[in-house]
Amino acid sequence: MKLVKQVRLFFQEGTSDKVYEIDLCESGDGYVVNFRYGRRGAHLTESTKTIFPVPLAEAEKVFNKLEQEKRNKGYNALGEAPIDLTADPKPRTTGGDKRRKTITKLLKAAALGEEPESWLLSRIIWRAGELKLTEALPHIIEVADPSDHFNIYSVIRAIERCGTAKELPFLKGLKNQKLNDSSNLLLDEVILELTEGDEKKALLQSITDALPAPFKRCIIANNYTELDTLIREFLFTLKTS
Repeated sequence: MKLVKQVRLFFQEGTSDKVYEIDLCESGDGYVVNFRYGRRGAHLTESTKTIFPVPLAEAEKVFNKLEQEKRNKGYNALGEAPIDLTADPKPRTTGGDKRRKTITKLLKAAALGEEPESWLLSRIIWRAGELKLTEALPHIIEVADPSDHFNIYSVIRAIERCGTAKELPFLKGLKNQKLNDSSNLLLDEVILELTEGDEKKALLQSITDALPAPFKRCIIANNYTELDTLIREFLFTLKTS
């Protein structure tokens, strides 16, 4: 694989000293986004955000999104001034404040049993995620309906966009629900993203252990080129069967 660009981010707070590296690489006829994380100076855990190569534009979006997510959590590159996450945010525009208040008000009302008059509830939840309304998350969880595929997918996506480890008990509870494939895939991704430390290592290990032996071997060896070939062959088999 050919490295196209890379970013190394660091986070220091108290006894915590972590590093997060993100690579955008050319692989075959597409591009992949891989990442590594862990304590600075120690062995880093490796994974990927793209199971198989995607077009460059899509890979760049994945790369930029992942970098921004880490910066929002306080990571910064060497030489940059650390971001003070406890500081008051810059004042928002009046229009932005109005939208945030309206969405939060609608969700609070829905949690109390009132039906929205114009928008679908799933759309309101989705919009709350887009606006990163952390203050609306308790209301979003209250109105979550696992039997409604649009509703629960929007709930999980909203938590992905603005949730923290505090929402993990709720997300893990959804594993006992009968969700559709798209919601289950997103749920697994968000749980993995929000989990940290030894629990995250154990979760990654359980995912790896559940894979077929050839896939597992490639991941352990960090051989993503061969893994890409195996995945393509597997998908081709499914398509032609």
